[in-house]
Amino acid sequence: WREELLELAGRMIAASRLVTHPDGDIALFNDSALDPCPRSDDIIAYGEALCGTFERPSALPDSGVYSMDIGDYGYVIADFGALGPDEQMGHAPSDMFSFELSVSGQRLFVNGGTSTYYDQPFRQHERSADSHNTISYPRHAQCRHWSNFRVAERTRPDDVAFSTGADDQRILSGSLRPLGPRPRPHHTRTLTSTPAGELLLDDAISHADDGTTALFHLAPAVSVERFDEKSGNVVLSLPRGPKVYVQFSGGTVTVEDSVVSLRFNDRQRSRRLVVSVVKNSSREARLMMRLGLSDAVFGS
Repeated sequence: WREELLELAGRMIAASRLVTHPDGDIALFNDSALDPCPRSDDIIAYGEALCGTFERPSALPDSGVYSMDIGDYGYVIADFGALGPDEQMGHAPSDMFSFELSVSGQRLFVNGGTSTYYDQPFRQHERSADSHNTISYPRHAQCRHWSNFRVAERTRPDDVAFSTGADDQRILSGSLRPLGPRPRPHHTRTLTSTPAGELLLDDAISHADDGTTALFHLAPAVSVERFDEKSGNVVLSLPRGPKVYVQFSGGTVTVEDSVVSLRFNDRQRSRRLVVSVVKNSSREARLMMRLGLSDAVFGS
């Protein structure tokens, strides 16, 4: 039984490595916050002192959580799984296909986090897609939230695939059809880590409603150095550098004031990039993002 316990502990430690940012703390999926327990790095170090060292996986398919390195500077953690186990949906927000990104050990894109469990409107906001780095619909939703922790009807991801291409290119994709009136949108999101050290995002949405947006919440320490609404080019700045260059196409980009809750009872001012998708005559939309450390992502 000792070997079985060590094997189980090793899998838990390895999984913890995947959902830990380079700053040593967890990603903000589900009802996560950074302050209720010791830092993730400390827990991993304690576990490995008892059980040995375990490699970080890149995929936890049963949980739907995946990771990919962006060159030698970036780390993505993405949730492409179901909202939660059917028997316990108490801490499940609408975070399917959301992701977080660290650059040079600093958080760049984060989900909105959790500041409260109390029955108040902001609790419902923090559970909604509007508080996560995913697609937000005006008339459709990933699930039916009610009360503080309850979830009724919910949708599920389809066709989730994670593969390694040429030159260690990583590709993660999946699709979903949110709940709501017919015709329901169909959304496919693809994240790609390229050999050139860039992160590509591709959102294809059919039957897109007016007001459908893709959201990218910035960590509180990130500043928007330059923003060109016409071209969709954005330059972001991190406290210790570097500059991060982001280009959007297929939508109209705006920068909004927002709030991120890294810890309970601690709402911090931040910014978010809001991309309103542009649909064609067939109500189909295609939004793309290209991110890297050089203005080469802006093209000619």
